[in-house]
Amino acid sequence: IFIDDANTQIRNLLAVLNRNAENKNKNIKIVLTVRDYAKDAVIDACTHLKPAVVSVLKLSDSVIEQILKSPDINVADVQVLERIVELCDGNARLAIMCARVYLENNDISYLKDVSTIYDEYYSKYFKDNLIFTDISVLKTLGILSYFHAIDMRSPEDLEILARFKLSHETFIEVIQKLEDKEIVDIYMKDTVKIADQVLATYLFYKVFIVDKKLDFLIILQNYFQKYSFRMHEAIKPSVSAFGITNTIVPLTTELNKYWKQVKNDNSGAVQYLNVFGKYYADHAFPFFKKYIEELPKPKGKPIRYNMAWLNFGSYNLIERILAEFFDSEDKYEISTAIDLNIEYCRKVSEGLEEVIKTMHENFRIKDTDVGNGLMRQSLLFEKLLQLKPLDKLYTKLFYKTMQKTVLNTHFINEAYTKENDEWRLIPSLQNLRVMVWNELIKDYIRNRELLNGILVDYIKEIYHTQYIILNFDYDNILRLIKSKLNKKYY
Repeated sequence: IFIDDANTQIRNLLAVLNRNAENKNKNIKIVLTVRDYAKDAVIDACTHLKPAVVSVLKLSDSVIEQILKSPDINVADVQVLERIVELCDGNARLAIMCARVYLENNDISYLKDVSTIYDEYYSKYFKDNLIFTDISVLKTLGILSYFHAIDMRSPEDLEILARFKLSHETFIEVIQKLEDKEIVDIYMKDTVKIADQVLATYLFYKVFIVDKKLDFLIILQNYFQKYSFRMHEAIKPSVSAFGITNTIVPLTTELNKYWKQVKNDNSGAVQYLNVFGKYYADHAFPFFKKYIEELPKPKGKPIRYNMAWLNFGSYNLIERILAEFFDSEDKYEISTAIDLNIEYCRKVSEGLEEVIKTMHENFRIKDTDVGNGLMRQSLLFEKLLQLKPLDKLYTKLFYKTMQKTVLNTHFINEAYTKENDEWRLIPSLQNLRVMVWNELIKDYIRNRELLNGILVDYIKEIYHTQYIILNFDYDNILRLIKSKLNKKYY
């Protein structure tokens, strides 16, 4: 059974999974596709089946170039190829859209940004069809772009039309015209949806954000809390396609107004921050600071509170939202998010294991880190180094985190560079490793049991460890042996 865009079909998905569970004697394979931003809800729906998750990586620049150079597209200009590869960022469909826009106009200026590409690519719908000057048509498309589908038999869906001041009769008249132009599909004469998912993203952006033909505040106030996954599915692709400046900034007035309404309601506030928190640190940080301060101090071992509204799949929403700031380019945002994450986990989780896991997952070295000298990892080192003397839990947090993010970098391609035909660690990682080794050697006697564990884990990786790492660490290992260990055993 194959289910595409499973997040948009949760009800159908659950029905299929339940039916599959009943057929225990049958070997039924279920393949689901879901975009990364919506995968947690889908994984949660089928957790009992222990699904295997296969991540489909974006296409490499070379593959995108091969597609663009193929006979069907045939883009030959090197400058144009480079610009399209830069714009599409591994997205084959967007690359083809860029190529078509360029080839139709033979002008590289049309490749200014992604928003320009969408405007030009879909302009044929708007320029060549007078029906798109009709406000009822734009309202219909806007509603469909957000809600994915409208069931004309559903009183709840008919209420959506009424809330946006669109009559049932007008809606039917409009969708019939749109179906003739193959812009919408009508199923069983009752259910309507936009035929092209990429077009739906563009229409949401145009109708709600750029032209403001529909009031986004109506969505926030009436449908956000009940259908929060819809907001994810509308905002995330729009930000990905058109950028934060073009998508989030124009909604500032509506979002500020809505935030004032929900910020004192923990459930509503966390739900809002789960979508928009990463764009509004001034909303997220004060709320989480106050919320965490008001949590009771744990007696003995911290206990994870059973608050259903905090759970999103297998993740805790507060940890998840704060972790999104770890990818920020702003040092203040990263630093504040680290502080809040640690303080939160100290109160509600078993020790700091959750923090270690979160730091490992989010501070792994990436391409963007190499370009800025491992700013994020260096900041994490500094923050945890400040906490280390306070108690043993922070000492454990420091070394376990540094082990995962700085020492055990064996399989991280970005950690290596080639100079004079010789591979070596990038300079910023060399400096950071030396600082971690310095702390480890200094603290070894005082924290022997903990650091022996760190060293054992390091040794376990020796079989897989690149010669480059061993060669670099050689002097530091000798320093440890000579100054802290019994040399006769080495």
